[in-house]
Amino acid sequence: MDAEQLREATYALLPDWRESGSQPTNWTFLEGGYSNLNYAFEMMDNRYVLRVSRNGTDREHEQRWYRRLPADVGVRPVAYDSNTGNMILPWVEGELLIDYWTRLCADKATDVVLRNHQAQLLAYLKSLHQRLPPVQRTYDALTDTLQIAASERIDSATETCALPASVAQWITCHNDLNPWNIIIDPTGRWITLDWEWVGLNDPLFDVVGLHQGLLLNEGCYELCYAYLDADDEQVRSRVRAALGMFWQRELDFADAQIARGNGRTEILQQQRTAGARLADLDAIT
Repeated sequence: MDAEQLREATYALLPDWRESGSQPTNWTFLEGGYSNLNYAFEMMDNRYVLRVSRNGTDREHEQRWYRRLPADVGVRPVAYDSNTGNMILPWVEGELLIDYWTRLCADKATDVVLRNHQAQLLAYLKSLHQRLPPVQRTYDALTDTLQIAASERIDSATETCALPASVAQWITCHNDLNPWNIIIDPTGRWITLDWEWVGLNDPLFDVVGLHQGLLLNEGCYELCYAYLDADDEQVRSRVRAALGMFWQRELDFADAQIARGNGRTEILQQQRTAGARLADLDAIT
């Protein structure tokens, strides 16, 4: 999208800005959004992010959720259009978790330091889930992936998995918790972004998603055991099912995007990685 198209998308959300005589400037495309387009910009000495939606998420559900999102968990939109899914968010200063973690690895951190940071992940996950208000919507990873691309989706040949956790164990989950959706602000607060898939689910789906998003082969089961403070056959079964569901979702999503002509390098890499992980779930420990 060019600057004029972006300005018009912004004015459609906030018509008063057009009347002010000021114009949004310094547009910067933000990498990382696979199904939406995200652009940072400046307006009247403030910085914002414009999301241009390109998928079929339940936008009314998302809009209702943002009205209830606790201020200490994430940020609420300045403007939201439930017809298009486009929205404007205030800019959040800080470091993406993926950059933070990459820096740790580049510094050749010791096992003790990395274990301490995994403890940070655990504390974040527990605190996040405790603060999320209840929702009615149940998240179904495979069904929602299907809705993204509708008839254009390419079905994966891999068997789908079903989480064995009983509904009584389900809570409000983010369901797309990855290190690109978490910002650590200058005060050390962890801020969670991108709530379009929020819904009831086994919390281990979030735990597994964050761990695997960091592309870690080891410590996944350990993190899940610590989260539940339990280690038995049922828990091990839940972890494996969550891993299968997560990587099935990632593969189906990549297949669907490629079918729609979205052949970005990141999507192709996601397809390869997800296929490899699904083919050998036992390699994930």
